[in-house]
Amino acid sequence: MTRTATALLAAVLTALPAAAQEKAPPRPLRVLFVGNSQVYYNDLPRMVELLAASAPADRPRVTADRAVAGGASLESHWNKGDGKGTARARIAEGKWDFVVLQDIYTIQPDSFEKHARLFTALVRQYGGKAVLLATASVSSRYPQGFRDLHDPQAKAAADLKVPLAAAGKAWLTYWGAEPTADERLALYDPDKAHPGKAGSYLYACTLYAALTGLTPVGLTARVQKEGEDTVPPALARRMQEAAWAVHREISPGAGSVGKP
Repeated sequence: MTRTATALLAAVLTALPAAAQEKAPPRPLRVLFVGNSQVYYNDLPRMVELLAASAPADRPRVTADRAVAGGASLESHWNKGDGKGTARARIAEGKWDFVVLQDIYTIQPDSFEKHARLFTALVRQYGGKAVLLATASVSSRYPQGFRDLHDPQAKAAADLKVPLAAAGKAWLTYWGAEPTADERLALYDPDKAHPGKAGSYLYACTLYAALTGLTPVGLTARVQKEGEDTVPPALARRMQEAAWAVHREISPGAGSVGKP
């Protein structure tokens, strides 16, 4: 063997262990959203995709789709049956790792518990895992409306042993104990009922933590098509920290993993 061939062989053999240690990127998480205008305002599924895309390469990406209707509750989604395009039919496609279930702000605890249980069983039947998304309430119902939304969903998540994305609680944490009216309204759309871009961004951070078990701290502040940040980076950091703090509070095993 010539000296050149020997050198080439040695280089190849030296590189093999390093190549073997390189891991393939994680498979993207496939997520279906079932809910109402709280989901489609500001394209929340796309926000979650873009947040995940900004994470380090060893973290999973997210591909998302939706079965949503304005003013829909889990009960109304269930009662639509399983015809083409319904939430039940989409779940039955069997291709989802997670199905995010979001109820209306005028939540009826008994109806919610019943239909969250029915949807969770259906999701499990087709190989996925349900996630409950407890959103913010309308501004006029602050703060009691937030508790009315959070409490039955926290109980259901514990009973059903599914993750809870406590987005409304993340809003409260971000605001602190005594927010001014202007501070509160900064997270809302001008209609004071739906999330504005900043409010949806905080939803997305909360969902990222619930879906991956990893911190959103350090991820992108730009999750819209415009060429500017969705929220200023300093505010984005505060929102990320609020979302992660809430996730760790309601999921004690989360610890402090996944720091960028």
